[in-house]
Amino acid sequence: YSVTGVQTCALPISGAARNQGVVMAQGEFFAFLDADDLWTESKLTRQWTALQADSSLDMVFGHIQQFYSPELTEEERACIGISAEIMPGNHAGTMLIKKDAFSRVGLFNANLRIGEFIDWHARATEMNLKQIMLPDVLMKRRIHKTNLGISQRDQRAGYVHALKAALDRRRSRES
Repeated sequence: YSVTGVQTCALPISGAARNQGVVMAQGEFFAFLDADDLWTESKLTRQWTALQADSSLDMVFGHIQQFYSPELTEEERACIGISAEIMPGNHAGTMLIKKDAFSRVGLFNANLRIGEFIDWHARATEMNLKQIMLPDVLMKRRIHKTNLGISQRDQRAGYVHALKAALDRRRSRES
């Protein structure tokens, strides 16, 4: 994919890997894509257009459509069970963000194996970064047996840690 100022870098998914990509990146915008997911052809163009139309925007998201990886058997698909519904994608893979906005929020929490984007997005929201959700499907999320949420269910506590950290920050601001 090529849009002026957008650089892509393929690294294994994790907060530490994403951080390494951010440190290495030289562009003025960041977009993240996990190796097992797919962007639609127009993802970056649609987001770039939105950013150009409203210079006050910090980041742009789009919708996600999940799909089963072709190698899954019907039995495996039934065990995993995903929604075929198209949904808003507050997800790293649907985001295009200005580098300076990302820097204001800071890096992903490298201690979280799962939930690092929930933690990061909560901090971005707390800082009032201006964001929009485009109505278009911009990413297709591949569901397979080795998705982290499936293969590392024991790491799901990362979601709870991310949400607790956000609540703790809110409580400290209110007191």
